[in-house]
Amino acid sequence: MERHEAIAKIKGWADELEADIEAPYFSGVIDQLVMPVKNERLEFIDGIFKYKLFTPIEKKEGEKIELVSIQELTMQDTKIVERYKDKEAISSSIALLAKVCGIELGFATRLKHRDIAVINAVNLGFFVRSSPERME
Repeated sequence: MERHEAIAKIKGWADELEADIEAPYFSGVIDQLVMPVKNERLEFIDGIFKYKLFTPIEKKEGEKIELVSIQELTMQDTKIVERYKDKEAISSSIALLAKVCGIELGFATRLKHRDIAVINAVNLGFFVRSSPERME
Protein backbone atom coordinates (compact mmCIF):
# COMPACT_ATOMS: atom_id res chain seq x y z
CA MET A 1 0.00 0.00 0.00
CA GLU A 2 1.25 3.48 -0.83
CA ARG A 3 1.52 6.26 1.77
CA HIS A 4 -1.28 8.33 0.20
CA GLU A 5 -3.56 5.26 0.25
CA ALA A 6 -2.84 4.73 3.95
CA ILE A 7 -3.66 8.37 4.70
CA ALA A 8 -6.90 8.10 2.72
CA LYS A 9 -7.81 4.96 4.68
CA ILE A 10 -7.19 6.72 8.02
CA LYS A 11 -9.31 9.67 6.90
CA GLY A 12 -12.06 7.26 5.84
CA TRP A 13 -12.06 5.72 9.31
CA ALA A 14 -12.25 9.22 10.78
CA ASP A 15 -15.31 9.99 8.66
CA GLU A 16 -16.96 6.74 9.75
CA LEU A 17 -16.25 7.48 13.43
CA GLU A 18 -17.12 11.20 13.08
CA ALA A 19 -13.63 12.34 14.06
CA ASP A 20 -12.74 15.75 12.67
CA ILE A 21 -9.78 15.40 10.30
CA GLU A 22 -9.49 19.21 10.24
CA ALA A 23 -8.97 19.38 14.03
CA PRO A 24 -5.47 20.52 15.01
CA TYR A 25 -4.64 17.22 16.71
CA PHE A 26 -5.54 14.96 13.78
CA SER A 27 -2.33 15.49 11.80
CA GLY A 28 -0.49 13.90 14.75
CA VAL A 29 -2.84 10.93 14.60
CA ILE A 30 -2.10 10.47 10.90
CA ASP A 31 1.66 10.80 11.48
CA GLN A 32 1.55 8.08 14.14
CA LEU A 33 -0.68 5.67 12.20
CA VAL A 34 0.43 6.01 8.59
CA MET A 35 3.20 3.39 8.73
CA PRO A 36 1.21 0.68 10.58
CA VAL A 37 -1.64 1.19 8.08
CA LYS A 38 0.74 1.26 5.11
CA ASN A 39 2.35 -1.98 6.32
CA GLU A 40 -1.08 -3.52 6.92
CA ARG A 41 -0.60 -3.96 10.67
CA LEU A 42 -3.58 -1.75 11.57
CA GLU A 43 -7.11 -2.31 10.27
CA PHE A 44 -10.59 -1.16 11.19
CA ILE A 45 -13.09 -4.02 10.90
CA ASP A 46 -16.70 -3.97 12.11
CA GLY A 47 -16.12 -1.04 14.45
CA ILE A 48 -12.97 -2.45 16.06
CA PHE A 49 -9.36 -1.58 15.31
CA LYS A 50 -7.18 -4.68 14.89
CA TYR A 51 -3.49 -4.02 15.48
CA LYS A 52 -0.67 -6.47 14.85
CA LEU A 53 1.95 -5.58 17.46
CA PHE A 54 5.34 -4.57 16.13
CA THR A 55 6.83 -6.46 19.06
CA PRO A 56 4.63 -9.38 20.15
CA ILE A 57 4.15 -9.93 23.89
CA GLU A 58 5.78 -13.13 25.12
CA LYS A 59 3.56 -15.35 27.23
CA LYS A 60 4.58 -18.59 28.87
CA GLU A 61 5.63 -21.70 26.97
CA GLY A 62 6.35 -19.92 23.69
CA GLU A 63 2.90 -18.40 23.28
CA LYS A 64 2.66 -14.80 22.09
CA ILE A 65 0.10 -12.04 21.87
CA GLU A 66 0.55 -10.72 18.35
CA LEU A 67 -2.82 -9.11 17.63
CA VAL A 68 -4.84 -6.79 19.86
CA SER A 69 -8.29 -5.31 19.39
CA ILE A 70 -8.49 -1.61 20.21
CA GLN A 71 -11.97 -0.50 21.17
CA GLU A 72 -13.69 2.45 22.71
CA LEU A 73 -14.18 2.21 26.46
CA THR A 74 -17.56 2.28 28.14
CA MET A 75 -18.20 4.27 31.31
CA GLN A 76 -18.00 0.97 33.22
CA ASP A 77 -14.53 0.35 31.74
CA THR A 78 -13.47 3.84 32.77
CA LYS A 79 -14.65 3.22 36.33
CA ILE A 80 -12.59 0.02 36.45
CA VAL A 81 -9.50 1.92 35.25
CA GLU A 82 -10.11 4.54 37.97
CA ARG A 83 -10.38 1.83 40.63
CA TYR A 84 -6.95 0.49 39.66
CA LYS A 85 -5.48 3.95 39.92
CA ASP A 86 -6.98 4.56 43.35
CA LYS A 87 -6.32 1.19 45.01
CA GLU A 88 -3.35 -0.44 43.38
CA ALA A 89 0.21 0.42 42.53
CA ILE A 90 -0.71 0.37 38.85
CA SER A 91 -0.58 3.52 36.79
CA SER A 92 -3.79 4.60 35.14
CA SER A 93 -2.04 4.56 31.75
CA ILE A 94 -1.22 0.84 32.06
CA ALA A 95 -4.75 0.08 33.24
CA LEU A 96 -6.11 2.11 30.33
CA LEU A 97 -3.95 0.26 27.79
CA ALA A 98 -5.03 -3.10 29.20
CA LYS A 99 -8.71 -2.15 29.04
CA VAL A 100 -8.57 -0.56 25.57
CA CYS A 101 -6.79 -3.64 24.16
CA GLY A 102 -8.66 -6.25 26.18
CA ILE A 103 -5.50 -7.79 27.60
CA GLU A 104 -4.45 -8.57 31.17
CA LEU A 105 -2.62 -5.90 33.16
CA GLY A 106 0.55 -7.99 33.36
CA PHE A 107 0.72 -8.23 29.60
CA ALA A 108 0.02 -4.51 29.14
CA THR A 109 3.17 -3.76 31.13
CA ARG A 110 5.15 -5.64 28.47
CA LEU A 111 4.00 -3.49 25.56
CA LYS A 112 6.85 -1.67 23.84
CA HIS A 113 6.77 2.10 23.34
CA ARG A 114 6.32 1.86 19.57
CA ASP A 115 3.16 -0.23 20.05
CA ILE A 116 1.93 1.97 22.89
CA ALA A 117 2.24 5.03 20.61
CA VAL A 118 0.01 3.42 17.96
CA ILE A 119 -2.58 2.24 20.50
CA ASN A 120 -2.67 5.69 22.11
CA ALA A 121 -3.03 7.40 18.71
CA VAL A 122 -6.04 5.21 17.88
CA ASN A 123 -7.62 5.73 21.29
CA LEU A 124 -7.00 9.46 21.48
CA GLY A 125 -7.55 10.24 17.82
CA PHE A 126 -10.72 8.30 17.17
CA PHE A 127 -12.35 7.77 20.57
CA VAL A 128 -11.22 10.58 22.89
CA ARG A 129 -10.49 12.98 20.03
CA SER A 130 -7.37 14.52 21.42
CA SER A 131 -3.71 14.80 20.53
CA PRO A 132 -1.47 11.69 20.82
CA GLU A 133 1.16 13.91 22.44
CA ARG A 134 -1.03 14.07 25.56
CA MET A 135 -0.10 10.49 26.42
CA GLU A 136 3.66 10.82 26.00
